[in-house]
Amino acid sequence: MHNNVLKIFPIFIQLLLVHTSFAQQPELVIPLPHANKITRIERSQSGNIIASASVDGTIKIWNGYTLDLIRTIEAKSQHDIAGQISAICISNDEKYIIAAIMNDEYNGNHLVKIIDITTGRQTSVCRPANAVISCIRELPNGRYISAVYDPQASLIIWDKNTGKVTDTVGKQHYPIEDICVLNLNVVFTAGGPRLLFNKRSAVENQIKKWDISNHRPVDSLQAHTKAVMSVKISADRKKLLSCSSEEVILWDVKSGKKLKLFNADTTQGIFLSEWTYAGFTDHDSKVVMTNGYNLYTYKVSTGTTEKFKYHNAAYPDVVSYSEKTDTFTSGGDDGQLQSLRITGTLTEGTELNYLLNYNQSLKFSKNDSCLYIITSNGIINRMDLFTGQLSQVYKSEYSDMIRAEYLKQGLKMDISEDGRFAADISEGRLVITDLKRQKKVYTSCTIPKLSNERIRFLDASNKLAVLSGKNFVLINLDSFTADSAYTKTVFQDWAFSSGRDSVFLYNTYGDNRYVMFDLKHWKEEWYDHNMECIAFSPNNQYVLLEYTQGQAYGIADLPKKKYFQLNGVEMYGNGTSFVFSPDTAHLQVLISGGAGDMKLWKIKDPGFHAYKLYGHSSFILDKVFSHSGKHIASLGSEGSIIIWKRNDADSFDFQKQYQILQNKKGQLLLLTPDNYYAGSKSITKLLSFNSAGKHFGFDQLDIRYNRPDKVLQAAGSSDTTLIRAYRRAYEKRIRKLGIDTLQFRSGYNMPEADFKERDHLNYVQHRPQLRLTIKAHDDLYPLDRFNVWINGTPLYGLRGIKFKERRLQNIVKLITVTLSQGDNRIETSVINSNGMESFRIPIMVRYEPEKPAPERLFFIGIGIDHFSDTTRNLNWSVKDIKDLASALKQKYGNQIEAYTLFDKDVVFEKVIALKKVLLRTNVNDKVIIAYSGHGLLSADLDYYLSTYEVNFAKPENGGLSYDMLENLLDSIPARKKLMLIDACHSGEIDKEEIRRYQPSEDSAAINTSKKGFGKVVARRTTVGIKNSFELMGELFNNVGRNTGATVISAAGAAQFALEKDELANGVFTYSILDFMHKHPQARLSDMQQFIIQRVTELTRGLQVPTARSENNAVDWMVW
Repeated sequence: MHNNVLKIFPIFIQLLLVHTSFAQQPELVIPLPHANKITRIERSQSGNIIASASVDGTIKIWNGYTLDLIRTIEAKSQHDIAGQISAICISNDEKYIIAAIMNDEYNGNHLVKIIDITTGRQTSVCRPANAVISCIRELPNGRYISAVYDPQASLIIWDKNTGKVTDTVGKQHYPIEDICVLNLNVVFTAGGPRLLFNKRSAVENQIKKWDISNHRPVDSLQAHTKAVMSVKISADRKKLLSCSSEEVILWDVKSGKKLKLFNADTTQGIFLSEWTYAGFTDHDSKVVMTNGYNLYTYKVSTGTTEKFKYHNAAYPDVVSYSEKTDTFTSGGDDGQLQSLRITGTLTEGTELNYLLNYNQSLKFSKNDSCLYIITSNGIINRMDLFTGQLSQVYKSEYSDMIRAEYLKQGLKMDISEDGRFAADISEGRLVITDLKRQKKVYTSCTIPKLSNERIRFLDASNKLAVLSGKNFVLINLDSFTADSAYTKTVFQDWAFSSGRDSVFLYNTYGDNRYVMFDLKHWKEEWYDHNMECIAFSPNNQYVLLEYTQGQAYGIADLPKKKYFQLNGVEMYGNGTSFVFSPDTAHLQVLISGGAGDMKLWKIKDPGFHAYKLYGHSSFILDKVFSHSGKHIASLGSEGSIIIWKRNDADSFDFQKQYQILQNKKGQLLLLTPDNYYAGSKSITKLLSFNSAGKHFGFDQLDIRYNRPDKVLQAAGSSDTTLIRAYRRAYEKRIRKLGIDTLQFRSGYNMPEADFKERDHLNYVQHRPQLRLTIKAHDDLYPLDRFNVWINGTPLYGLRGIKFKERRLQNIVKLITVTLSQGDNRIETSVINSNGMESFRIPIMVRYEPEKPAPERLFFIGIGIDHFSDTTRNLNWSVKDIKDLASALKQKYGNQIEAYTLFDKDVVFEKVIALKKVLLRTNVNDKVIIAYSGHGLLSADLDYYLSTYEVNFAKPENGGLSYDMLENLLDSIPARKKLMLIDACHSGEIDKEEIRRYQPSEDSAAINTSKKGFGKVVARRTTVGIKNSFELMGELFNNVGRNTGATVISAAGAAQFALEKDELANGVFTYSILDFMHKHPQARLSDMQQFIIQRVTELTRGLQVPTARSENNAVDWMVW
């Protein structure tokens, strides 16, 4: 591994040497998984990037080391019916993705698209073969070799620039599954008959060696009992590794002899034990194999085998292994990637933070103010369409089961339009719940447990319809009595008339039988074999019909007994669905299919060119009109909900209004077509940007695009007070960060900086010191200073280092940095004389020392109960610090150094002297500083922490300023730093808005004392609206410059930090100790979230902890 030179991926490929400007709009990158099964995973030769392809027709580009999503490429176009990607290849220069795409669902014809990785744009399209392409590889001369099958398999060599085939090499009867390139003239292929239980002759299940210059096979390696899925060549080109479901075989390339055979592990059953991947590690020292549940490594030199438990419980369908970084990447039916790194004898799993789609169906509320979102994990949420607020209104008793169980059981849910009732049915058990009373009002277990279960509220008639097996049931929601009918066959779906007085039951396969029931008189109306009803128009004048299983669609005018066909609908094929608009004046039918787009047909002119609505990248799960007909909500399988708005009252066309996404916790991200967004702080951290060929983290453009005020405006909110409040919070943020908004303008000049070694730096480092060269440039202004960050910590303090050279616009600076154990995210930036800072483009380096160094904890505790002014004494502050020190010693044992100051020792000089202790730390150490005492505000509203001799009337006399305490953490070697302040008013203060605050008395404050005195903050606000500073803290992540430390304060600037006698601690410290007791191991983010929630609960909202500063680059283990 030492000598392998990896081209470090700067979290984007091929950094373009152009000036950083916004001549083009930055592209927002949203971390969505694939919408469907992953079919291919490929790594570049350097390991810098990973490309994954899916049935949904998309290709995703990932950072090969961090698995950060770089770009999503829509490989299929709107003209590709099927769009399934059968093969992908990353060019050797890492500039292009070559993708084979099925563009005809019925005869399997393929296109090959050449896609620029940097831009995501298609550069050319070719058709080297009118056949299925199963594999693509690049030859050393830049041409491509592909395996095709129609009906015989062959190898073709073609030029990507012309798309023309230059050579055809041999033919065979069975498909070729994989190709590996030995050199320009020799390749190996793997294949065999695609039969599940095939055990045919070894002649068919083989690896072939081809001399492509002479167009013929020259050798074959025969030992597999089933089709060979993959073949890999070692880095030294001397060994070959082949993999079938039952064997992995190691071969000698020169002699063709079998060196080692690995049989599948049959202890867990045949299907769960089959091999899915085999590859080489660095220097070919090991063979690595997986069967989806376990990893196996075989050391070639000793012949020893080790077994590791696979980190993911799901059985992966596609696996890729990086010989450069010892990293597995797997993907399966859920469209998600998983990562696993083998480190020594351990396996480290990486869970990707996706914005996931658990949504199943949509429904507008009766007044169109809300959208009900029904999920596949048993929850119904209500979203206010004008504020973006999400609330849970119903949770099924099945919701604690895993999502796969829902899909298997077929859980169906619905909610009434007025929000009064919710119902769900699964395996024959029906439950109706009165949401206002939060009480079950109807339960039935007598319905047959069949897969065609359906329920729907018929709001106009106040009934619930249930379909299960051959039973159709109507439940009256006033009396909760049921009427039922026994049908002649098992129906799969239904369509209701607008008045809900008729229902059409139909099959989507088999005999295509249907039956129409008159629900008022409960009788069968008509019957036919030739067509299926899809939807009724709102006035029951029109019925949309389907003929011959989705190949033709038409509209039947029932009163006039006329029929006309919808032109062009047949292009959608399978998966087509329909819905009528609710208003007869603008009567339209909305149609969607598998391509992710929708079309609107005006019923009175069905032959005209349809309006097209583009926004989703894959199959549309559901779509609904609002009751007014002014809006459409559509749900895509790629994970987003889009709200569409009619252009004007007389228009038949709609435009995208905004988009809704959510994470695993149900938190929302709202996104406008202009890329402005609003969401929780945890969800916005997952975003990133592409611009001018570079990939940036969210923090560098969040200040421009995180605009809740603009999102509310785009959503059509009439709450001008809230919009103004959000705008003031944004403006407050801009002023606080000192941002010149002129830089948001297109073409505005900014400096640029980068590491010279980016393209030829080893990813894995074995020495702690790394030499780097910073190259910086500015077109217009001299460069003033620079800084370097590792894992979010500035190496040269908050302000960085001034360049010694004056008035230079081009600078080259050589530096040496010390790496932390494990992953290192290294960034640099420069600031010009005009105060503009360049973007930071990270490089990733992993430091793996031969002997890992222990991580020490340096704990500094400052607690003060007794003061020279005895009237200000506290009860529990010293105990707070002693309890924290004791709890941390239990966690760290001998790896902790604790330094404490109490009461009379808490003086300015001794506190400042603690900096000498922290300067003895190293880069792998952790530092926790805890303070418990009084927090004080001066007459100028500056914040001070109490010392023993502080003047409480004038805390600037003898008090310890917050900046002085924070300075203990600046420019020290340790990079994992945490400060905990248990004192009043310890949250960041806004001098512009705060005047005077009188805390209200509350029962929660009984038996409490306050860690603060004197006149403190107040604010003048509109009722129900927080001031802009508080809103800024709630809405936005802190992306300003800091020491790299996370600072958690016990209370807001206008709040007291409370002590409670029954807790025998400050409430804040008690919550920390409670968390430590409950969590043997913990990440900083989990600790922070717990503390905020627990303190708020214990004080009934009188005290809410805040984060004065956060490190957005890394979430480290506190213990």
